[in-house]
Amino acid sequence: ELATLVALAAHLPLDAGLRSRLAALAPRGRVEGLRLAWKGEPAAPEHWALTASFAGLGLAAQDGLPGVTGLSGSVDGDRQRGRFRLAAADMRIDLPAVFDPGPLDFSRLQAQGGWQRAEGRLAIVLDEAAFENADAAGTAAGRYWPATTGAGEIDLQARLTRAESTAVWRYVPRAVNDDTRDWLRRGIRSAKVPEARLELRGALDDFPFRAGQGRFLVSVQVADAALDYAPGWPGIEGIDGEVRFEGPGLRILVPRGRIFGVDLVDVVAEVPDLDQLPSEIMTITGRARGPTAEFLRFVSASPVSRRIDGFTDGMVAEGRGELELELVMPLRATIDSRVQGEYRFADNRIALLEALPPLEAARGRLRFTADTLSIPEAQARLFGNPLRLSAQTGEDGTVRFRAAGRADAAALAAAWEVPLLDELAGTAEWSADIRVGRRGTRVEIASDLAGFACSLPPPFGKSAAEGWPARLAFERPAGSQDARITLAIDDRLRAELLRSAGGVVRGGVALGRASADAPPGSEAGVRVAAVLDRLDLDAWRAVLERAAPLPAAGAEEAAVAGDG
Repeated sequence: ELATLVALAAHLPLDAGLRSRLAALAPRGRVEGLRLAWKGEPAAPEHWALTASFAGLGLAAQDGLPGVTGLSGSVDGDRQRGRFRLAAADMRIDLPAVFDPGPLDFSRLQAQGGWQRAEGRLAIVLDEAAFENADAAGTAAGRYWPATTGAGEIDLQARLTRAESTAVWRYVPRAVNDDTRDWLRRGIRSAKVPEARLELRGALDDFPFRAGQGRFLVSVQVADAALDYAPGWPGIEGIDGEVRFEGPGLRILVPRGRIFGVDLVDVVAEVPDLDQLPSEIMTITGRARGPTAEFLRFVSASPVSRRIDGFTDGMVAEGRGELELELVMPLRATIDSRVQGEYRFADNRIALLEALPPLEAARGRLRFTADTLSIPEAQARLFGNPLRLSAQTGEDGTVRFRAAGRADAAALAAAWEVPLLDELAGTAEWSADIRVGRRGTRVEIASDLAGFACSLPPPFGKSAAEGWPARLAFERPAGSQDARITLAIDDRLRAELLRSAGGVVRGGVALGRASADAPPGSEAGVRVAAVLDRLDLDAWRAVLERAAPLPAAGAEEAAVAGDG
């Protein structure tokens, strides 16, 4: 029993330093067939020879050397050369200077190798090793050359045939900073790992070989992985790719993946230097193709949505597009992440706002950062004609759209089921200013109505050649379902109406010379004020009957008054 031998060491003629070191190592376990001989001082022998078999060997970690528990095997050799065989079940290796947190447990370990001294230099050779635990299974082989000063030199190769992806962070050396290891712990949600390999070659004091004087490579193939790359951003799923530590950097290659229903292509996440100060910078670039509706869902689920006050939440889209994205993320301060992206779409159908008909055959580019959303220029069809559209986010987060085009009277009547629109014919130019922000939504449409002919009785009948300045505004405060509608047509009509969430309309309408003043208010229903030179009631009655049949005789009727 090693524990007994250590106790006897106190009574042997050993150097005090050696006895102290033995006590610190706290060897334990059972040794059989022990033969030990040395020549010279025990602390620095000129020659030594050792043969032994051991079972349940345990040593405490000391001075950078690993601690072990539960190791069995044999050793046979001397100062010049030797061989060892190791076999263990339920073994534990403690490398506090290399791995954190805690020791690494192995359910199985088998290894064989040896050592040889040539030209005054000792080489420890691992011919082959096979290991397995709850996190991984694999093989390893290599050589290690200790040094009297420094950490020595190594040439090691390892290959994993099975690995638990969520435990990758535990096997990243402590030389890699805590922020990167925490990103791996938090970011890798799940993955299948069909293969992984390690290459480590060079002087360990030069690790991670920034100047290329050695090689450090960990390559992990992943399939059907899920990755949370940045807090607050939608995660990537269905990843087939590679996680690659090489030299001082980290690179994640994702030829294929998915965010919601969007297919990702050629995504690369890269940290050039995992010890860069003041913070390691991860840059993520990639492209995506998929339904525009899923892209809008991506924006709504990202930090961009909060900045633009959830503008995209109510948008509805049909069609597809392609996204290019770049995310620059300091791992020690992810709140300072920067993002820029561009989404290109064509032949889409997009409903921007409930108050407006959908845009047909929409095509253009939508750009966004973590704070802004913009459309440099887009084209679509609305009201039966082409339109031009642009958008920009203001400093207060309000998204402002500007649009201009032509409207066809028949298309207007089809889009808004207002019977009086059936009295229009022709086309006219219009422009719109739309603002969506934390204060609410405002839509303002302006036109001179030139090109529209109207067959309504006076004072609204007009020829296509006449121009009447007109402005329609729709405004809904944030958090409210009530809407304010204002309409002004030349000096002929002015209306201010409130429409409740239940569809009840109240307000006032001013006609003719009465439109010079504010329309009359109303707590219930709609009040009309009119100052007209002439009003043809029979003609208006015919129009109203076409729009909506009037009540039969004896029913309640509206009263009309005027002067002229």
